Amino acid sequence: MAAFDFPNSPSVNDQHTDNGITFKWDGTVWKRVSATGAQGPTGSTGSQGATGPTGAQGQKGAQAYISDAAPSSGIAAGDLWWDSNSGDFSIYFNDGNSSEWIEVGSTGPTGPTGAQGATGPTGPTGAQGATGSTGAQGGNGAQGATGAQGAAGAQGAAGAQGATGSGGSTGAQGATGSGGSTGAQGATGSTGAQGSGTGTADRITEGNSYAEVLDTGTNGIFRFVSEGDEKFRVTHDGLFGFGTNNPTYSGLFGGSQEGMVITGTTAPFVRITSSTSNQGSLLLQAGNSGANALLANLGAGGDIIFYTKPTGGSSTEALRIDDDGKLLVSGQATLDSSSLSHSLQVAASSDADAIAVIGRASDDIGEISFYENDKSTNLGEIQYRRTQTNIRARTAGAEINFATTPSGGSVTDRLTITSDGDVLIGTQSTNSETGKLDIYHTSDDGINNPHIRLHGSTNNDARIEFGTGSNAGEGAYIMYNDSDEGMYIGSRMATYSEVNICTGMNDGSPTSNARLSVRADGEIRVDANYGSTRAMYPCRAWANLSGDSSPATIRVSRGLSGVSDLGTGDYRFTFSSAMTDANYSALCSSAGDGGWSMVPHIYSHSDMTTTTVRFSINAVNVSGQNYDRDIFCMAIFR
Repeated sequence: MAAFDFPNSPSVNDQHTDNGITFKWDGTVWKRVSATGAQGPTGSTGSQGATGPTGAQGQKGAQAYISDAAPSSGIAAGDLWWDSNSGDFSIYFNDGNSSEWIEVGSTGPTGPTGAQGATGPTGPTGAQGATGSTGAQGGNGAQGATGAQGAAGAQGAAGAQGATGSGGSTGAQGATGSGGSTGAQGATGSTGAQGSGTGTADRITEGNSYAEVLDTGTNGIFRFVSEGDEKFRVTHDGLFGFGTNNPTYSGLFGGSQEGMVITGTTAPFVRITSSTSNQGSLLLQAGNSGANALLANLGAGGDIIFYTKPTGGSSTEALRIDDDGKLLVSGQATLDSSSLSHSLQVAASSDADAIAVIGRASDDIGEISFYENDKSTNLGEIQYRRTQTNIRARTAGAEINFATTPSGGSVTDRLTITSDGDVLIGTQSTNSETGKLDIYHTSDDGINNPHIRLHGSTNNDARIEFGTGSNAGEGAYIMYNDSDEGMYIGSRMATYSEVNICTGMNDGSPTSNARLSVRADGEIRVDANYGSTRAMYPCRAWANLSGDSSPATIRVSRGLSGVSDLGTGDYRFTFSSAMTDANYSALCSSAGDGGWSMVPHIYSHSDMTTTTVRFSINAVNVSGQNYDRDIFCMAIFR
């Protein structure tokens, strides 16, 4: 609890409330004022019992003090004092020789720091980072020097003359090596039969087809021509081209890349097929129409699988298109098959991430849209912006429903937003709800099964506001205040506002039949079956006094902090809260043994102040002497 902050220079009987506790200044210290419970209904008057004997005087209880200095007067052994500055707690104690304040319950020294706790387990390894981009291609190395000419081998025996083959093309001219020694002359073979083709030093020709080697000194090539059309070529730097005499490509990655280029006028393709039956057959093809490109597995029942290799890891399946056309994305676990029918299925990664929608560059908006089968009718979308989330139903008359499945039950709608903006909470709709918010409650009846419950953490007060969009200077509220556990109904307007309670109103005029009103200036007006509201002036203070006690004591009261017995039939009452002025109405009456002279009255005009009022009653017995009556009542109205 925070330290109490009492005001400086208080006057006698001043009151101060702090941390929900009320104290009163008695001229020396602040004393706690006990809260009085609500007045119960008046019971019926019982018969007068016989007067019992006067009991023995009880012991005086211990007094508790709260101040920033030690109390020095009116204190007794056993009294308690709490220092509001330091928070120390003391008791007034007599050891037989002297009395003094003894401090109790002070805080001891701070204990030593405990040993270091054991290190917690290592967290899971983070997701694999993206593969870095490929480095630039290094330049070609310098041409090595030609090696020395080796010695000529011994002449082998001449083999039998074979059939004459077709003329081969002449290879490119190599560099002239150093002259080797002349080997022994081999025996001359027999002459073979004449072939049908013609040949030269660099080409093998058959009809209109030929294979040849061309060399211009730095960029020699090998090519194959069939019926006058070149079908493929291999360049000097190892590039392989089908249907093109320039197997290079530039633009996608910048610069000029090297590899294999296939060119054709009608859907050129590459097909890789296994000679083993029932295995996949891969097809890469430029489409027959438009700018399409095809990747296909022509094997029946086969999937198309993509693998990646993370840094420091092994090749792992990352993506699969199964034979039903479903796209399966692997995550922490490999998703290589699924019995589900969903077209897109994603296995979450180790941190539970599965799908991310990245907003566009201009304003970071991202959305998922839904369309009818005609691919043009928009059904709705889920959209995220920097400052809002939008769930939209585009079809006229469509609702937005939220559903859950209870334990042992079936999926059930819990919240519905209609196309008109009405909200229905619950499990049943009559299709005739009239409110903008309807709640259907199926729980058992009782205070612990509310339709609506607003709550928060400590001192976060639950509140319902009424008014404009900003509630700037107008509107109303219903609020529960956690600090005093009070319910508040109020208006936010400084003037021209009031809080009304109506009953029996008709549908056309919801503000009719006001039964109780609290106006902006605090005036209370009630109907009380008069037909219209009238100002009500509540009693500000009242008491039932035991006048014949010594001293006089209050049986029950409201709005009073105490009474002083000034003599026979003479009483001064002190208000709990000061009046705004002394122009109030003060009433008093008395009762007792009946039949004797009684004149209860205000003592004098000067004894009506904003903090106290004094009454007197002249009750005369048979002997002509004044005496105290057993019942004296007073009431104050303002």
